Amino acid sequence: PLVSAGSYKNIEINNIVPLINVLKVSPGRQVSLSEAFGFSSIFGYFCFVEVVSVLFRPPHTNQDGTKSKLEKFYFACMFSLHLIVFGGIFQCIVQSQKHHGIDSLLLKPFKENEAFHLTAQSFYWIKFLQWFDVIVVICSGRDGVTWFNYFKTITAILFCMFLTTPPYRGVLSIFIAGDSFIYAWKYVYYFDPKVFNGLRKAITVLEALHYMINSMSLLYVLRFDSKFWPIGMFGIYIHACYLLFFIFYLKEIK
Repeated sequence: PLVSAGSYKNIEINNIVPLINVLKVSPGRQVSLSEAFGFSSIFGYFCFVEVVSVLFRPPHTNQDGTKSKLEKFYFACMFSLHLIVFGGIFQCIVQSQKHHGIDSLLLKPFKENEAFHLTAQSFYWIKFLQWFDVIVVICSGRDGVTWFNYFKTITAILFCMFLTTPPYRGVLSIFIAGDSFIYAWKYVYYFDPKVFNGLRKAITVLEALHYMINSMSLLYVLRFDSKFWPIGMFGIYIHACYLLFFIFYLKEIK
C-alpha cells in the first residue's frame, strides 16, 4: 500500500480530524442556508453568467457609453450597502474593544450581538448581489467575464462563507472593513467612470494593499491558532492570486 496503517493514523490525527473540527463536517449535521448557497456558487456562478449572456445581448448601454438610470441606481444602492457594512463592522470593532492593538484586532473574539450578526451576514449575502455586476459588463458590450472574474467571485464567496460561520474569528474584522470600504469606492467609480477616472488607479492600489494586509493577518493568526490552518491557508492562497493579478493590472493602467 502507498500509505501504511501507521502513516494514515498520523494523517488522520494531524490533518483530517482538525479539518473536520474546523469545518464542522459530520454525516448527521444539517447544512445551513449560507453553506448551501456558498458551495452551490461554484457551479451557480457559471450558470448565472451563461443565462445573463443570453438574455442581455445585444448591448443595452447607451451608444455614447454613458450609464443608464437603472445602472446608476444599482451602483448607488451597492455603494450604500457597502458603506453601511463598513460602518457596522467599525462599530462592532469598537464595541468589542478590538482597536487596542494587533492582538486585539486579529485574535480577540467579537462581542456577539444583533448588530454584529447582522453586519457579518449582510457582508456575506452582498457577495451574491455582486453577481449582478455581470449584467452591467454584458450590457456594456465588453467581451465578457474573464477567468479572473470567475475565480475571484467564487473563491471570495467560499472564503466569506468560512469566515462568517461560527465561531467568528477575530480576523473577520479587518477583512470586512477593508473589503467593504474598497467596494464602496469601486461603485463610486462605476457610477460615472469619466468623472471619477482618477479613482481607478487609487482603487487598484488599495486593493493590492488590502490583499497583502489580509495575507499577513492570516499568517499572524496561524501562529496562534492551529485549528485555523485549513481556512487560513485557503485564504492566503487566494489572496496571493488576487495580489499577483492586481500588480500586473496596475502596470496596464495609464
